[in-house]
Amino acid sequence: MRHIIERISCVLDGQARGVVDYDCRSRDQLLEANPGSAEDALKGIQDSMDKLGIEAEIPLQVRESVHQDSPAVAIASTLERELMSLVSHTIHHLAIIALLARGAGHQLRSDIGKAPSTIKYERSTS
Repeated sequence: MRHIIERISCVLDGQARGVVDYDCRSRDQLLEANPGSAEDALKGIQDSMDKLGIEAEIPLQVRESVHQDSPAVAIASTLERELMSLVSHTIHHLAIIALLARGAGHQLRSDIGKAPSTIKYERSTS
């Protein structure tokens, strides 16, 4: 969850400056070790999202390392594109979390960790 929370925070914090730097995550170990801290962070994200006046075409510069031996890459993006990317990224990580949780015997909804397109496809073929 820490990785998901911090990636979302990068966008929320960076959008006001017009620069999102995914390499500058805080890597807060408390978010990994303390479920209450993660829950508080998620509530803060929800509050920030609720207050976010989304204009789809807000330009952003996005920076991220793509290889450990190379400088970070900077590309042009928009807030809308980064929010879409966060959705996909979060679903991907939730799929991993769901796999581990189910393997440990926890019951989860069947759609946790599934892409919307997969859910639509499954509905169309059943």
